Amino acid sequence: MNTRGFEQSLLRAAAFVAVGLAAAPAWADPVLQNASVRSDATVQVPVSAAVRERAHIHVIDSAGYEQQKQMAATAPQSSVAGEASVSIPGENLSTDPLVTVVRKWEGLRGMAGAPTDSTSAIGRTRFIELINSNFGIFDRSSTVPMSTGTLDQMLGCVFCGDAIQTDPQVIWDAGTNRFYAVYLEVSELGNSLLIAFSTTASPSSASDWCRYSLSFGDSIPDYPKLGDTSDFILIGTNGFTGDPGSYTGSSVSWVTKPHAGTTCPDASTFRFGTVKLPDVFTPVPANQIDKSSTGWIVAVPLVAPSDKLKLLKVTKAADGSAVIPTTATDLSVPAFTFPFEAPQKSSRFFLDTLDGRNTQAVSAIDPAHGRVGLWTQHTVGGGAGAEVRWYELDPEHSSVFQSGVISHPSLYLFNAAISPDRVRAGSDARFGSNMVISFNSSSTTTNPALLVASKIGTGRVSQVTQIGTSSGAENTFECSENGDTCRWGDYAAGTPDPKAPLDAVTGRVWGTSMLAVPLAAYDDAAWRTRNFVVKP
Repeated sequence: MNTRGFEQSLLRAAAFVAVGLAAAPAWADPVLQNASVRSDATVQVPVSAAVRERAHIHVIDSAGYEQQKQMAATAPQSSVAGEASVSIPGENLSTDPLVTVVRKWEGLRGMAGAPTDSTSAIGRTRFIELINSNFGIFDRSSTVPMSTGTLDQMLGCVFCGDAIQTDPQVIWDAGTNRFYAVYLEVSELGNSLLIAFSTTASPSSASDWCRYSLSFGDSIPDYPKLGDTSDFILIGTNGFTGDPGSYTGSSVSWVTKPHAGTTCPDASTFRFGTVKLPDVFTPVPANQIDKSSTGWIVAVPLVAPSDKLKLLKVTKAADGSAVIPTTATDLSVPAFTFPFEAPQKSSRFFLDTLDGRNTQAVSAIDPAHGRVGLWTQHTVGGGAGAEVRWYELDPEHSSVFQSGVISHPSLYLFNAAISPDRVRAGSDARFGSNMVISFNSSSTTTNPALLVASKIGTGRVSQVTQIGTSSGAENTFECSENGDTCRWGDYAAGTPDPKAPLDAVTGRVWGTSMLAVPLAAYDDAAWRTRNFVVKP
């Protein structure tokens, strides 16, 4: 299957800019059905030309997006007042603490699509890594996967070989002792979100999953973000339709969680729905660590630059359905702008740093505050041209517990993931005031690298520790086809370890991100993923 044209051009709904939106087509409620599964991974049915021709860059306004990026490239960059640049290994003799890297290893790799779309989640016995075409299931004590295969083998499909599968997400849920996963399937025959959950807490292969599809017809539910409450699976998306692709608004879909048991219920037994959100872009439901019937969604406004984030509260109605308001609550933050693309050493190609959207969120009780903290991050303009802004939000009061910037005067920092170290397993509950954050770096004098830092309580952010570095610049097929800008990310993963030692000082966080491997020709993807376990 040739995914190149689609993958390089599906720019994850790119810019949220101040423009008038095109008239949206009539809204059709998605339909939940049982999904199929492809049993033979070697069968590759070519996607028709019509699918590839529909796959243009998906932005609200392409001219506005390019203008914002050019403004970011020429404007003076500065960090939030009072924030110091985080020290990089080997630069100084900082006395700030170092994180402890418990383990790191090379994860899954791919050759057909870009970027990696690499993500992961850790459970009590298994670690699951997903990339834009494949899955890997690991015993948590091993760096060798016990099972691998294609996304549609594990998570199901609607049109199977005649479709593109991309944008996977996965979370662990301590409340139901299952993994949940979702990904986007795009086809000229229709577009769907594939939703799956493990039948046990210890899935060992593709056969240990129940699979369902939420069909959206002609609308593409792009850039799905997966979160949950004690009652619901939540999936935030940006909607596009038509050719080259008109933005039709963002939404959140919800599905009731399954009852206990190892059998797969029929789709008709679930309640589900989709709520359109007219004033937000890229809604990101939080992965809820301490289970509650109240959940949270964070997003950015439709207008950028901005000094606001958007919050939505999720509750359960008396009839068992999800209650999600259509109007988000504003939360004031320091103003942020688009980041500039990151340069690479000895290369004309730049790396895509996205557009200031949040890419993941984790909610958990923070003992220091006695209530839920919502941890999230995004890449914004600052430092050398791109820096990472992080937050611990107080969602109940639409305010900020704490926030910070990870910045550097000559390194571009981007593609971050953040997680608290909260342990919640049954009656066991510890930690939650500490965090780990990972991110990539690049510059005119360095290859792309993967770095990690942490913060304990009210202390300073630690020195940065290197998890891995690329052996050269990114130069895959989409770089020259996309204005000399290489796709990167589109996101990374960070999740707290539910089985971290309870007698330790802090918990642990597991993560996944991307590194580059150079190619002699621009006709393939040769990226790598790196998994790691870190203790603050």
